[in-house]
Amino acid sequence: MTKVVAEEVDAFHNRPLPSQFAVVYLDATFITVKRGTAQKEALHVLIGITPSGEKHVIDYGIYPNESTLAYKELLNHAKQRGLENILLFVGDRFQGLHQACQEIYPRVRFQRCWIHITRMVRMLIRK
Repeated sequence: MTKVVAEEVDAFHNRPLPSQFAVVYLDATFITVKRGTAQKEALHVLIGITPSGEKHVIDYGIYPNESTLAYKELLNHAKQRGLENILLFVGDRFQGLHQACQEIYPRVRFQRCWIHITRMVRMLIRK
């Protein structure tokens, strides 16, 4: 059973991605992970919305804590799998998140204010 699930998870992490997303949300939440003992680790998630409005879980990864390096690894991997163009990143105030996005996708805007997401997305899609 574990082997089948591991193969499915590996296939998910390595599947080709659409080349463009209008918006990519980046965030991490802490979950309890058992590796000998139970401890909290950061589940980093990238969720994208295509220009036609379809939602996709682009990728996820579990890291010891929320980190700029973790976001960079996930974004680099997404780029290698075909994600070339993003119109807007949306994330929280985690220090280094904006920097990680700009390092991998230098021309992309970054929005920290959740209240204005809808307004910004509509403006970018109309262009």
